Amino acid sequence: MRMSLYQSIRVSVAAVVMALALTVIGLGQSPGGPPNSADPTITEPTDVAATAEELSAATAAMHTWVQTKFAVDDPGSHIEGRELVKDTKGQIHGRADQVSRGIKVRGGHLNANIQNGAVVDEFSHGEYIDDADTVDINPKISRGRAVAIVRQLARDEVQKLGGAAKESKEKPDRNLLVSADAGLENASLEIHPGGGKGKRKLSYHVSVKEHSAGGPVQMEAWVDQDGNVLEAYNNAQTGVYNGLGETFYQGWQGLGYGWNYFNVDYWPAYGVWVLNDNSLRIGAYDSYGGTGTYQASVSGCCGPIFGSSSLGNRNSTNADTYWSTVQSYSFMYWVLGRNFVNGAGGPRVYGSVDGLGPLVSARNHYGSSYNNAFWDGEKITLGDGDGVTFRSFATLDIVGHEWTHGLTQYTAGLNYSYESGALNEAFSDILGAMTERYWYGESSNTWKIGEGSYTPATAGDALRRMDAPWLQGQPWHYGSRYTGSGDNGGVHINSGIANFAFYTLSKGWGSSVGAIGADAATQIFYRALRYYMIPSDGFYWARRCTQWAAADLYGYGSYQYNQTVRAWNFVGAP
Repeated sequence: MRMSLYQSIRVSVAAVVMALALTVIGLGQSPGGPPNSADPTITEPTDVAATAEELSAATAAMHTWVQTKFAVDDPGSHIEGRELVKDTKGQIHGRADQVSRGIKVRGGHLNANIQNGAVVDEFSHGEYIDDADTVDINPKISRGRAVAIVRQLARDEVQKLGGAAKESKEKPDRNLLVSADAGLENASLEIHPGGGKGKRKLSYHVSVKEHSAGGPVQMEAWVDQDGNVLEAYNNAQTGVYNGLGETFYQGWQGLGYGWNYFNVDYWPAYGVWVLNDNSLRIGAYDSYGGTGTYQASVSGCCGPIFGSSSLGNRNSTNADTYWSTVQSYSFMYWVLGRNFVNGAGGPRVYGSVDGLGPLVSARNHYGSSYNNAFWDGEKITLGDGDGVTFRSFATLDIVGHEWTHGLTQYTAGLNYSYESGALNEAFSDILGAMTERYWYGESSNTWKIGEGSYTPATAGDALRRMDAPWLQGQPWHYGSRYTGSGDNGGVHINSGIANFAFYTLSKGWGSSVGAIGADAATQIFYRALRYYMIPSDGFYWARRCTQWAAADLYGYGSYQYNQTVRAWNFVGAP
């Protein structure tokens, strides 16, 4: 089927900070050591080196495609390449963002599949705003005024969420402080889609970070040249030594226990051991019930032992946070063929005590009884829970879920609202669950999300159920999807539809869908995310992109391809 390209705008928002759940709705060495014996398959890297000639030809092909499709006389000045990568099939995949006179155009994104030096239209799609060049790009207000307007929005949001963040009574050593992580801001000019064709507007896209008693605030807003807010939302989505971790969720690790891999470092200046793994460049950090960031540490007198398997010892879940990040790294490397979130062993944020630069950063003990976990565009952060609805969020599937939000940001970049946001959440649930499966084998718990953290007094339940979304109030069929504006348009609600499609594709469902196994389903969904999807894609494009991926991997008309079609048919995807 020949896929058409949209020239009209589908209004959506970009994901920067993604949380596990909105509880108000109820909802040096090879990374990670050797591959897990539960799944001995090693997936080779899916990206391969392309020659300069191939990349040059691919760029020219994308320019020709844009010129033909959108009647653009000078494609080189209207699209800005975000990524151009060759896969093991010999195909080149290009992602590009639209610009106008050097200014980003919000909503303009293109994804092209390039074979034999030409874009294959059937496997390519995107959005292009054809009247962006009509917008006056001379600013009428200052950057400072736009930032001040959004700062006030952020302050208002902090008040809505219970006022300023409450700091813990337990005072950490200030010498261990890494970052206060508040009051950060950024602003740049963007052309906003405004009210549609002929009504585009020059705006400042402003981001302001704060913290509230109810969680993080990352205010994203677009301010026009009259000082009006066009769009705004709180994007809170929601030296190497062998050490030992007595984690709360995964027991003893390292020094001959568990998976026998647990690396820490010693900081002689302060006489403490810290959770800095300077081989993998991974660090676990502690917010001490507040919003700052400190090294997770134990006294040097007691040896490199973190935790005691008790929630009463803050280092038990600090050890979980570190170890689950290592496991997520390993899953991406060995199963997905990717060098972690950004494809280059990062991103890396907070510093290491070895002085050799920043580490992949996972932060624990955030806020006061904070019932959530989130990715904020560069790191993950975990709350302790209130002990009733949730306990610590440092479970393997939750940590894997949050790191997958980062993977999505660096690949498809799915916007965190409405259908694209539901898919963003679903990919995190799916790959978080597959991380747990990779390390511990498949069981009934594989298909439960957050079962270790959610309602600790109730055995057997979970925050979400991929095998039975309806048990947690999620729709499983597209025809029953939530269509309101709450939960960013149902991102945590409608994720059940894609979760169930993945489950039925993996395990089968009577005569409706045949099982292809979770290994094959994982590769299909990841390939679609990696190579074919763009930020505004909804269920229509998720269906088609996974079909393209299945055809790449197994061939058109193969059993795996046909069951991918049937899985999406079963859940009613358009």
